[in-house]
Amino acid sequence: MKKTDKKLFDDEAEMQEWLKGILQDDNQAFEALVSNSAYLNNFSPSGYAEEKFLESYKLAWGALTYVEILTSDANISLTKTEVLRPDFILYDQEKESIVIVELKNRAQATREAGTEIGAYAAAIRKYMPLLADSDIVNVIVSSAWPPLLRHFIFNEIVWLGRSVICVEPMIENGEKHLRIKDIRSFTNNERAAKIPLDALGGHIIGLECSGTHGESLSRYVPRMRLAGMAMARKGTALRSHGFAFLWRTNNEHARYCFTLVNAAPLLDLGHLAEQDPPFSPINSFAQRLHRLVRAYGPGGHTRSLSLIDKHAKVFMNRWCKPVSEAYFDWEFLKQDIFDNKVKMLGFYPWGVFAEAFHRKLAQRISKGKDTTHDHCETGWDVICELVASC
Repeated sequence: MKKTDKKLFDDEAEMQEWLKGILQDDNQAFEALVSNSAYLNNFSPSGYAEEKFLESYKLAWGALTYVEILTSDANISLTKTEVLRPDFILYDQEKESIVIVELKNRAQATREAGTEIGAYAAAIRKYMPLLADSDIVNVIVSSAWPPLLRHFIFNEIVWLGRSVICVEPMIENGEKHLRIKDIRSFTNNERAAKIPLDALGGHIIGLECSGTHGESLSRYVPRMRLAGMAMARKGTALRSHGFAFLWRTNNEHARYCFTLVNAAPLLDLGHLAEQDPPFSPINSFAQRLHRLVRAYGPGGHTRSLSLIDKHAKVFMNRWCKPVSEAYFDWEFLKQDIFDNKVKMLGFYPWGVFAEAFHRKLAQRISKGKDTTHDHCETGWDVICELVASC
């Protein structure tokens, strides 16, 4: 008999003592506590969000094979006036990573989980500034999963690419165990991981000759590809989401162009009207965001987009005159590409677009198909997968 019991523990302290007693005696005990570990091999993802969740769950699960307790309900802050007491910090002996375990035994308390985990990770980085995101694993043990916590987990996994696994306490055959939380309990309560078509803004960078009249820029195509790679690298460093296409036209004024596109966060507020409180318009902050969009009409031409543009031009200013123009949304920019019947030369993605792109490139290679690091056809496939009404 299996059941999840929200009153399995009287409080979080009791839950912590139970888990501490087990982990102190056996560094392999965490895996043994989980009754449904086969779930990870049996789950078949449908769509990008579920693929990201499964990848996250598996990465986090791999960090729990051999663990040692570093702290248990102890203050880790280096600031005397600050108190940060994570339930557990574990050391993953195989992959040398840090595991933050957060326990929640009350529905109200789970609302704090996201804020606390972020604070704990920041505090740990004060000890180890070079600690990568991929070397921090988050384990959330909870008896309740309210909308705020589910939304936090969805954002951490799908958009930020962090390693998280969610488990819940349960009773099986009269004994206390943990069970991996079903992925679809998170993805079914969120919008599909599709970026709205009008939530992507960008512009064109036309490459004009800066030297002798009639000089061909064709010999600089390798440098153009390098600039495209630089855009992708900068976008990744900024933790943004977007892509750039390099293309050639018959326009004598600018034979070569980049179409540079980036996510426009202020244009992707639709979920605020679809979620349970506090993610509904009755929330005052959500209402103000909607008013801001109506009043100012942001087009997605953000600071991030400007920084990516500026970084790319460092690689182009010496051999051409890059001119930024045509600031529109992706729907217009895409149609411009189609109308000009251009020859596509390269695709350079960052953020979620890069992850999906490299996954599809690997699939092509596994099927024996020819490909390149900037394969445009695969780029279009990625856009259709991630952008609504692409």
